[in-house]
Amino acid sequence: MAVEYNLGRVVGAGIAKGGAPGQVLKKSGGADYDTIWADESRVWSNPNLLHNWDFRNPVNQRGQTSYARPSADYTIDRWRIANDGTVAIVAGGITLTKDLQLEQIFEKADWNGKLMTVSIMIAGIIYAGSFTWNASAGFTSALVIPKAGNTLGYTLGYTGTSKRIWIRPSPGDGGDLIQCVKLEMGGVSTLANDPPADYADELRKCQRYQLVFAAGVQCGYVGTHGTNGYGFIPTPVTMRINPAVTSANGFSIIGGTNVTEVTPTGWQAFPGGVRVTVTLAAQNLYGGAFAPGIPSGMIMDANL
Repeated sequence: MAVEYNLGRVVGAGIAKGGAPGQVLKKSGGADYDTIWADESRVWSNPNLLHNWDFRNPVNQRGQTSYARPSADYTIDRWRIANDGTVAIVAGGITLTKDLQLEQIFEKADWNGKLMTVSIMIAGIIYAGSFTWNASAGFTSALVIPKAGNTLGYTLGYTGTSKRIWIRPSPGDGGDLIQCVKLEMGGVSTLANDPPADYADELRKCQRYQLVFAAGVQCGYVGTHGTNGYGFIPTPVTMRINPAVTSANGFSIIGGTNVTEVTPTGWQAFPGGVRVTVTLAAQNLYGGAFAPGIPSGMIMDANL
């Protein structure tokens, strides 16, 4: 045995010589320093270009257990219904009724001419298909999944002209457990290598497009002057655009024991919050906390 004096240790006979560029030393036996040169094994994954892609624990700020069109448009965050049908949030994923089209619209889609791969996990099985994104393409299928015999179970595709990707059960199908979906650059699906989505990260992405405030929550302050009021509502992220804001039960300013109903006349997104302009039915010199009505709460909608 040889002694490596600069380290003061005995080097076992199992130390491997040579090796090629890019290779690493790995243990080959139980003795100290028994090693071999081997190619480095890596588990890699491409970024997922979709938001709220993990339906096993989806961001669902609106809080419903199902969404049906024509009464609903957006469902779980960033996903909207394009055809009549129902999206249900169930244990471990979502289900779609037959003929429903669930789609996500992109703010930007600078992928013209790029090779892309779309993949989806249904009941524990991953299906994937590759295609070249064409910004001029209309309704285009990218992946067709057979379900039983010659019946087509699901189709995934994209519409380049309107920058969206969609999932659609074929007529007579639907109802399977859809667990997650991925859109990525390149010709290989890496969905199998992805850990579950980080809910906090996905929530922050989604809040740029939509924020939901619970009923009665005092979410900002409004100062008043006569019958006019101006306030600022802090938000966890800066919203994409000036939001459209709805509350089925109206809005109020709460100052001590005084509750004054107000009518918002403008909403403007700023870094870190949204400015609201209101009018009051009568003069109010005090101002106070701004709150959406009960029981509806408030939705700030900056969706595409």
